Amino acid sequence: MKILKRLLPARLKTNVKTRIRIMGARVRYTFGRTIVFRDSHGFQYKCDNLAAFTKYVREGQLQPKVEEYLRMMLKSGDTVIDIGANIGTISFSAAEIVSPNGEVFAFEPEHANYKKLVHNIDLNGLSAYITSIKAAIYSHDGDVTLNVFNASQFHSVGHYNIGEYSPHGEEFVSSMTLDQFIEEQDLSQVALLKVDVEGAEPDVFSGAKKSLEKH
Repeated sequence: MKILKRLLPARLKTNVKTRIRIMGARVRYTFGRTIVFRDSHGFQYKCDNLAAFTKYVREGQLQPKVEEYLRMMLKSGDTVIDIGANIGTISFSAAEIVSPNGEVFAFEPEHANYKKLVHNIDLNGLSAYITSIKAAIYSHDGDVTLNVFNASQFHSVGHYNIGEYSPHGEEFVSSMTLDQFIEEQDLSQVALLKVDVEGAEPDVFSGAKKSLEKH
């Protein structure tokens, strides 16, 4: 926040809207409230604070290899499952590649992140290609405890500390196994499975044995 305050004119007060450029990203900022920015790929995102903003801008600038990998692995018509979608960075790039005949299933269990994900999908006009699902993919179905951190990228199921960070709260969220989801959706093929769940990856794969053998 201190960085952003230095970059903004001193006369700006709370709720005054402005447009600036930070770290190569075009930013629309309502001072004291939210940040909406457009990354180097042209996708727009809503963030609540400068820390989240800088994280996603840096990811956008430092993801050329991820983008290259997606374009190497995917084609139009493919199906992608994004587990731990957060606010949508990987889902959006994948949707751009697999459209107009493909689909992306984006899982995000944490309430605030899911609201941003849905907002960002609409903001980028990708609702025809991305299905957002507010649930955790886990080793079993039912309700599970999601550990909530100040840094939104660290929310996780079943792991209490990540490095030097500790959770500040909990949410009870719905969960299902990947095997269950793929069977319910009758997916004959999944071109790419992206999993980013802060240490709970073994639990995801534990509930995906049939799918991994098949696909």
